[in-house]
Amino acid sequence: MPGIDWSPDPIAIAAYLTLLYAPADLTPAQGVRKLQPGEIMEWKEGAAPVIRRFAARANEQVPHDLSTTDAVEACRSYLQQAVGRQLVADVPLGGFLSGGVDSTALAALAVKALGQGERYPCFTVASPIETARGKEGNPDDFPYAQLAAKRLGVPLHAISPESAAIQDVDRLVWMLDEPTPDPAAFMTYAISRQARAQGVKVLLSGAGGDDLFSGYRRHQALQSERFWGWWPKPLRAGLRQFTARNSQTNPLSRRLSKLFAHADAEPDERLASYFLWLGHEAMLPLLGTDFRAALGPRRATDLLTGSMAQLPEGVTRLSRMLHLDRSFFLASHNLNYKDKMGMACGVEIRVPLLDPDLASFAERLTDSQRIHGRETKHLFRRALRGVVPAEVLDRTKVGFGLPLRGFFHEVYGPQLRRLAAEGRLDGTGVFTGAGVLALLDADRRGEIDATYPLLGVLCIESWLRQFAQR
Repeated sequence: MPGIDWSPDPIAIAAYLTLLYAPADLTPAQGVRKLQPGEIMEWKEGAAPVIRRFAARANEQVPHDLSTTDAVEACRSYLQQAVGRQLVADVPLGGFLSGGVDSTALAALAVKALGQGERYPCFTVASPIETARGKEGNPDDFPYAQLAAKRLGVPLHAISPESAAIQDVDRLVWMLDEPTPDPAAFMTYAISRQARAQGVKVLLSGAGGDDLFSGYRRHQALQSERFWGWWPKPLRAGLRQFTARNSQTNPLSRRLSKLFAHADAEPDERLASYFLWLGHEAMLPLLGTDFRAALGPRRATDLLTGSMAQLPEGVTRLSRMLHLDRSFFLASHNLNYKDKMGMACGVEIRVPLLDPDLASFAERLTDSQRIHGRETKHLFRRALRGVVPAEVLDRTKVGFGLPLRGFFHEVYGPQLRRLAAEGRLDGTGVFTGAGVLALLDADRRGEIDATYPLLGVLCIESWLRQFAQR
């Protein structure tokens, strides 16, 4: 379209590097903006466009007063209703099956509703790359997907994504319209492409379960604050400094460093920091002098803390974090890439766990029903006991995607070095090649965990070249 300002937006670029996505209303182009979740724009002839809300904001509902037993039954009923609604289709339908709780629950409920497993073909990722899971502190997903498929009697199609497709950043960025540095987006594309090749045009995804029922590691991390969050600021600063010296090659050390990276920050700033993949100060050396000046004192997390400032008084810290999950991470990242990558293959990805009735119920849960001790998704798991195999229900949370740290320097590192050597990073006006190489080397030495943001550099360079002609 003519007249669009395609110059890169500094705060959006900072968000892609630190959060892996740009929260609405940001896009990478200064002349383009998104609607916020729950908003609609009306544009009538002869009048200026009007933006208004059509949906209630999170945390506007009063917590329910159901007993735990009644809440478990209600949750199970809402889950069955949601899956039943989403199984309505006049084309072949199937589902993702990662081997995690959410996708397995959907498969189990779908098989129950359909009457036979053969009518619900499932798709998962299994490749040699998966062997790197253990080094990253996560168990391999594939055996759990196989176990679930066998117990439920569903066909399981394992996708082994070609390395060329994984490396084709330009193609993936073009389909996403945004520089999204998350391997989960690549895997969503690989599965959707395979499903469509087999005639499946609708896939059910477990997206949203962790955002509604508290299933992320950051929710556990937030709960740990009761042991140290009340310490005086100097002690919390010492905790940050001590764990920052840990090697980032060890999964436990990496998680402790991330947990305490902002231990001495103000409460809302510390809460927002749990969403960061790279700290603001570590990101700045990647940027060219002029672009860094254009960014000024702004931080990507300012959008998150500003949103929390609008919440009513008395909202718990866990509910504040879930507000950020639903309003930013889920809407601007998770659902964003799933929809785009599915439709790039002509596949509709449906999300039953975000069914309005189920979501409304989940928003009214108490903190103790969401997390019990260190058990995430406490009520959700209780509702699925006897539905989902116990081995899956009680396993450790694993994110969907690739174990990027295990192969980054073999797959993407050489691309970054070539771009820097050719002067293409400096030529963007956004990056400095020397800064990118310094971070790349520090990551290789285990001094910092920056593989995802470094993939972000590749994605942003690709977006600038393809969309902004830089």
